[in-house]
Amino acid sequence: MKCKIKLIVAFDEKYYIGKDNKLLWNIPEDLQLFKNKTKGKIVIMGKNTYESIGKPLKDRYNIILSNSKKFYEKVHLKEAFSDNMRIFNDMNKLVEWLNDLDTNDEVFIIGGRSLYKQFLDMDLIDEMYISHIGGNYKGDIKFPKVDWKKWKVVKRKIYDKFTFKKYKKIFDK
Repeated sequence: MKCKIKLIVAFDEKYYIGKDNKLLWNIPEDLQLFKNKTKGKIVIMGKNTYESIGKPLKDRYNIILSNSKKFYEKVHLKEAFSDNMRIFNDMNKLVEWLNDLDTNDEVFIIGGRSLYKQFLDMDLIDEMYISHIGGNYKGDIKFPKVDWKKWKVVKRKIYDKFTFKKYKKIFDK
């Protein structure tokens, strides 16, 4: 993979990322951080994440991965008239497409859980941008398990309601 693939997520102390296809909190600084990090970049999301947002994210190239025929037919028309959106129905085709990107291209995986898990399981993530939200929220979707020994914190910033950490993958020597 020539391009850098990054993952961006916010989760609470129990790793919850959402409930009923919605975020569990509304923290303006975290939303601004997400916007600043992903603006002008390629963002990849699953169908549920796209549906929770309701439209392609502005100032980004939006990739949606879904194998739902109904979803594809519904959104494909939008894609045909959009210059900032593309839909893939197969993970392998998406990875092939990513392999053709330039080294300068930055890609952010923005959710949801199954997409995070697929990219982590395939060992495709180079960096993780995580907002660790203080407290325990009542969620129904958790961030997938991560082998934290394979990651090191390279940047940390403490905000009022969360701590932002940037992780880089540790490569075996």
